[in-house]
Amino acid sequence: MAISNSTFEAHREEQRKIKEAKDLLTSKGMTVFESEELTFQHYLDSIKKLKSEVDWYRTYGEFVNANYSSIDAEASAYADGDDDDGYIPKQE
Repeated sequence: MAISNSTFEAHREEQRKIKEAKDLLTSKGMTVFESEELTFQHYLDSIKKLKSEVDWYRTYGEFVNANYSSIDAEASAYADGDDDDGYIPKQE
């Protein structure tokens, strides 16, 4: 049974989109699993990497909170829609 040219092209386009999405996620520092990498050791290594990433964000958040609490408070006020200085534009 032969694969039609249009089926082949559709598969090729789908693979291109998958690669593009993986590249984007990887460029943002996210972990992407490849089907051929799905071994038990790979899972353990990936979990270790993800835990490390979570620890980094936790440490960074604690640092920002301890050293820049006024910025954190201003960001929270902005997100809540507080309008202390008249800077926040009104929503229509």
